[in-house]
Amino acid sequence: MLVVTSLQFAGLAFLTYAVLAQRLFDTNFALNRTLVDGAVSFTTLAGFGLAEWGDEHLIPESWYEDGPVFSALTALALFLSFRLLRD
Repeated sequence: MLVVTSLQFAGLAFLTYAVLAQRLFDTNFALNRTLVDGAVSFTTLAGFGLAEWGDEHLIPESWYEDGPVFSALTALALFLSFRLLRD
């Protein structure tokens, strides 16, 4: 068991060295894309949540009974606005 654990640790150390020292992967690009995609995802989800909250509070309840329709329209509006913003 100790031999297997030692070999796993050595393999992990070697892989870490290869990735970081020899620059096998562009970690700066990966980190940048992760942060950008996370920010875009957060903005999209926050926008959808605020739009849903606005639908519930600003639209009369008799209109809001067709909830899936308003949710679909809200999602479509956010999709189109972010697509225009991206371009």
